[in-house]
Amino acid sequence: MVSDSTKSIISGSFWMMLQTVSLKVISFFSQILLALILMPEVFGKVALVTAITNITFITQQFGIQDVLIRRGKAFGLWYETAKSLTLFVSIIAFVISLLIGWLYGYFTNDLEISLLVLILSFSLPFQALSILPNSKLRINLEFKFLAQIKVVELLSIQVGIILLALLDFGVYSFVYPVLFVAIINCLYLYYKTNIQFNFKLHLRKWRILFNDSLYGFYFALASRTSFQIDYIILGFFATQAEVGLYFMAFTIAVQAIGLLAANLPSVIFPTLNKIKLTNIELGLKLQTLIIVLSIFGAILTSWQFFCAEYLVHLFLSEKWFSIVNLIQILSLGMFFRILSSQWVVPLKLNGEFDKLARIAAISLVVMVALLFPLAYFYKALGIAYGVSIYYFVISFYQLYKSLKNYEINLLSLFLKTNMLLGFSLIAFYGSHFLAEYIIDGSTKLLLVIKLVITSVIGLLFFVIMLRLFHKQYYFTVADKIKSLKK
Repeated sequence: MVSDSTKSIISGSFWMMLQTVSLKVISFFSQILLALILMPEVFGKVALVTAITNITFITQQFGIQDVLIRRGKAFGLWYETAKSLTLFVSIIAFVISLLIGWLYGYFTNDLEISLLVLILSFSLPFQALSILPNSKLRINLEFKFLAQIKVVELLSIQVGIILLALLDFGVYSFVYPVLFVAIINCLYLYYKTNIQFNFKLHLRKWRILFNDSLYGFYFALASRTSFQIDYIILGFFATQAEVGLYFMAFTIAVQAIGLLAANLPSVIFPTLNKIKLTNIELGLKLQTLIIVLSIFGAILTSWQFFCAEYLVHLFLSEKWFSIVNLIQILSLGMFFRILSSQWVVPLKLNGEFDKLARIAAISLVVMVALLFPLAYFYKALGIAYGVSIYYFVISFYQLYKSLKNYEINLLSLFLKTNMLLGFSLIAFYGSHFLAEYIIDGSTKLLLVIKLVITSVIGLLFFVIMLRLFHKQYYFTVADKIKSLKK
């Protein structure tokens, strides 16, 4: 018998997975088309602008969404206060974004970056105000509607980017659609959730919400910075063309985590927040989740590693062929990012936003310390190695700090899940070797055949190894698949 919480998680996960798959398909074909139209240096500039705005835009959220979700039933008492506070903070974020954009453009002698940041920054208040109706939908577990909205949003942006790129807007193709879609999306969400689009200051309540949200903001800022800091650091030591090559490699390598784990916390947190679980029950659920994610993560990241050359040569032009090594290096790091992807959930459930902030801040310091020297000496290749080393080092630390009070043998769990990656690499190496041995040539048709052989036989080898050497994990996944069928 599947519990209501499990049903909610499975249902929410299904819609978030469907959303993710749709987004990945849209993004993939969009990237392929844009890669044919534009040069690597354009992608390099886009990567730098995106990195700057993604960091500064996190100011808009101020941790309010997590606080509203955790308060759940009291949303109606707090949304007016949250709305006025969000608008105020978004104005501050707008100013910060302009300042950082101007400083980065000034010190890199490229004021076009400053102009691009300016255009994107006008979307900031609308993105910020969208957080409130988004929070209400998550509290009500309306993941199907959220998934549909997200797909339409991304599709609209990508179509706009492609059309403007064909019209020779160049790098500006990437900013105008974002601004337009942000305005439309914000207005529609308020209409759909029946939240009044007016403002009452409620200054006396600001202090309470501000204090609760502050640590959530610190966490979000540190986390978002760690996801973008590699581009910014590389931008100081490499050309924009090199940044563009790294940007494309990372975009491909990160597909595994986007497919598996990126949206899961947004499902698991509000769902488990509605029910009461003991530490033991919560620990068992989280441990099972980590095991399942590790199995599928090992498969996807190993597949990416050994199929990177086939994928790049099949779908991208010759100017991108040099990114194969970067994709392979980053793919290994993505396994460890998947492994620790849910560490935030138990801390959010307990309202430990201060602990979230400290862990994220320490993680960011470790990342910067790794990336700076490697970027200085080895440019994009050094950044790729640094990112993978960082995720390997930080994954155990994050899991330990998050789960140490849940009666889980973390060292044993970490070692066993890492063994899964070893099994998967061996399995896909064997299938890759077989494909290369029996097929000599690199025409498009032969590359497709090699891709199919590596994928199918590699997966088969891994399942056999899992069944022989990790029966407990094999049956854990089998049971979850059976529960989905029911």
